Amino acid sequence: MRNRIFLRLIRRDTKEVFRKNLIFIVFLIIFLFMENMNLRNTFTDMGYSVKDIGIFDFYVYLFRGMKVYTPEIGGRFEIEMDWLILQIFPVLIVISYLKRDLYQMGYQTLIKSGSRKLWWNEKCLWICEFVLMIYGIIYAFGFISYYGSRNTINKSLWEESYGIIFKNCSHMDFIMMFVISQILNAMFMTLFISLISITINEIIAIVVCAFINVITLYYTTPYLLGNNTMILRNSICIMGKININHCYITYCILVVLAIVIGNIYIEKCDFRNAETRTRE
Repeated sequence: MRNRIFLRLIRRDTKEVFRKNLIFIVFLIIFLFMENMNLRNTFTDMGYSVKDIGIFDFYVYLFRGMKVYTPEIGGRFEIEMDWLILQIFPVLIVISYLKRDLYQMGYQTLIKSGSRKLWWNEKCLWICEFVLMIYGIIYAFGFISYYGSRNTINKSLWEESYGIIFKNCSHMDFIMMFVISQILNAMFMTLFISLISITINEIIAIVVCAFINVITLYYTTPYLLGNNTMILRNSICIMGKININHCYITYCILVVLAIVIGNIYIEKCDFRNAETRTRE
């Protein structure tokens, strides 16, 4: 009984979140298209041809992040909006759907299954699935845009423009930079912010998400989420930068805490009063 409800919830959530947030998916595709145009314009202005750009160059540009901001007299304070949008995007979709579902279909799920924890555990698994789908769209866009183009990184292009050196990178390093780090960070950040949205409220959750990501742009530490997603801060490519392997310790701690705290909250939550307050 519970297994059937669990699988049914995952299918329903996947269908509903895309149906109700189609405009966000369209925005993501437009955003990726604009990033691709910026990439081409940047390097054609440097004298490179579009043929010199390949699929992995697109991923480097997308996940490059920014160097640490150092205050200087007359220097401009800038926010790397490309990276910030990419980090916040999955969170916005999930939390706009999550709490509303808890006091609608989620409330019925608790009654039918007889398990308070079923809803939250299903949502944790669904969040991971949803993040995989979002990044699947990102990777598919790059593949389609550069199908038939060069399938290696143009190392001289990145060394000249950003000082990124890929000489000592193995295939596993590329997988960690372009796939594992990006997806894990998005999964755990979305899970963590989702927990705040159901235990406190959505506005506070969005503020916390924005605060964490903005602070990450200006402080380099392996224990601050987001640093490991920036290629410009990876010690493999930039000498003296952080070792991203330390970030996975933070990931493990956060995901366990989020699941445990979420289960405790669901177990003790007074749904009748919470539902009334939500309607008011």
